[in-house]
Amino acid sequence: MSKSDIYSICRVSDSVAETLPSSLDVNYLLNLLSYAAAEEVRAYYQYRVVADFLVGVMRPDVERLFKTNAQEELDDHFQKLLKRVSELGGNVETINSLSSFESLPLAPYRVPVVPYDVLECVEQNILSEKDAIARYVEICEFTQGKDLVTFRVSRQILEDEQEHLSDLEDLRDDILSSRKG
Repeated sequence: MSKSDIYSICRVSDSVAETLPSSLDVNYLLNLLSYAAAEEVRAYYQYRVVADFLVGVMRPDVERLFKTNAQEELDDHFQKLLKRVSELGGNVETINSLSSFESLPLAPYRVPVVPYDVLECVEQNILSEKDAIARYVEICEFTQGKDLVTFRVSRQILEDEQEHLSDLEDLRDDILSSRKG
């Protein structure tokens, strides 16, 4: 009998003693969490790879925000997602190598372009944060009323991503204002 057969027959308790309803497709949820974890790694990389090489007005502010967001993506969001995958009895087989990311239905990675203009990089990250928000809305909607632990984790990450988006949009507006003046 497969794991999905077991889940469909009975209510399952995860490792944090939360009883999950039999209607919850745990395999689908594990895929969503794995995709989100992979996207967090890419978000970290997208922020961090250019942070020390940015050029343009307000570079120190953008650099500081990129480094802060990068750390949060990796050290907070990624870790929370991996922990939840483990608690649900999953594994990281689908995301255990960076090359495997190419075969997954992930949000697009936006390759920063030399000379790493602050405005262009901020705009790329705005799009990426919007993709992240969509992913966490999807997870929240899927787990609401069914899996309180995953719902809370994803909602907390969603709030962080909304804050990242707001900060990036504010920076974009400041950069645009400074270029006009």
